[in-house]
Amino acid sequence: LAIHPASPQVLYAGTNGGVFKTLDAGGHWTPIRLVDGQPPGRRPPAAAPKGVERAATEKGPVSVAQGSSLPGSAPASLLGAAAAPISSSAMQAAHLSSASSMSASSEPVRNPFDAAPASTVASATGADNAEAPAENPGAGVVAAFALDREGTILHAATSNGVYRSTNGGESWLPGRGALEAVSISAIAVDPTRATVVYAASEGAGVFRSMDGGASWAVFNSGLSNGDVSALAVDPGAPGTLYAATDDGVFRSALNAEKWQTASEGLHGSVSGLASAAPGVLYAAANDGRIFKTTDGGSHWAPAAPLPSKATVRGLSVPPGFPSTVFAATETGIFRSLDGATTWTPANGGLPGVGVLGVWADPSKSSRLYAATVDGLFRSNDSGMTWSPIVSRLGAHALAIGPGSGSTLYLGGAGEVWKSADSGRNWTAVPLRSGLQGTATR
Repeated sequence: LAIHPASPQVLYAGTNGGVFKTLDAGGHWTPIRLVDGQPPGRRPPAAAPKGVERAATEKGPVSVAQGSSLPGSAPASLLGAAAAPISSSAMQAAHLSSASSMSASSEPVRNPFDAAPASTVASATGADNAEAPAENPGAGVVAAFALDREGTILHAATSNGVYRSTNGGESWLPGRGALEAVSISAIAVDPTRATVVYAASEGAGVFRSMDGGASWAVFNSGLSNGDVSALAVDPGAPGTLYAATDDGVFRSALNAEKWQTASEGLHGSVSGLASAAPGVLYAAANDGRIFKTTDGGSHWAPAAPLPSKATVRGLSVPPGFPSTVFAATETGIFRSLDGATTWTPANGGLPGVGVLGVWADPSKSSRLYAATVDGLFRSNDSGMTWSPIVSRLGAHALAIGPGSGSTLYLGGAGEVWKSADSGRNWTAVPLRSGLQGTATR
């Protein structure tokens, strides 16, 4: 375990399933993709002697023989296995329990989203019809989706770069260039220029593609912090993009090649953003506070506090209703109908667990979706009541297709689950499908 020296709420945990990072003192964890035991883009050092692992202690890194334990510490298998690939079961364990409550002998629950065959169909009741899944080390955990306005290109942000599909998720191609093997936290498509796509990472800043996600380049000039957790585009200002960072919010205008700070009135690091209307945005700070701007980020004002102080994991505004805001938190969902002046709980039917994300259906403003560690839920009455769609764990990202909204894409570990009938049936498509023989370098 490592604690950020300047931001104590930022922690890094090394487990036998890889390395994970939290921005809210353990409330929510995301994986950091490793390549040969090192962060993406770095050459691995000389290998340790056979049977020896590197482990972290209070006095610094030490070498530990495999199978042994450090005096007064956790087993070496938990401390020194940073080179192990990230597994969805480890990610699930991070959500379901804290490290202090996990015993070395406990078996992680199998994640049914982990690389099941493409032909597997999941029923709406959550019954697990899949065979034991095979490993899919290519794509990693899906953190976010972005669709272009016509719904023809679907982009998936993963812990191992960005993948794109032009055939409704049936096959995928990886993005080339600067972001290969980089863990991506957010992705956004310019609403007026479908070929312009942005991707954010927590550590490497922002990347931009000018060819619909085929190739990528670094887009960081002017950013003072590379930890970018969220992106938002201004619906009324083509080409204007906002980035949430540990140093506040930054803004990039149309055809600008440099970021400018847009954080006056904000306090602390920002973990969430949502566009509501031209120039109107909401931002969630890591300490649970929510802020609002009505002038495109030039000035921010604090919104009313949530009824219970909790880490905000996502914000959503139904299209056409800029005063309606939903906040997904570690204690449930809160709703505001007056532009974040007041908040009320909107948890009827949700389990008593944290909500990982909330999404408004662009085709029907009263329909919402919420992802929890107990599965995906839907509300048809603006969040007043919720019903389960599929009781599966490990999903963090959702995309809603254009038109009637009956097509859904759910992101898991190494694959995407697709439903063409509003969530009654699901088909798994590994993100590596379609790559062999088709990817070009």
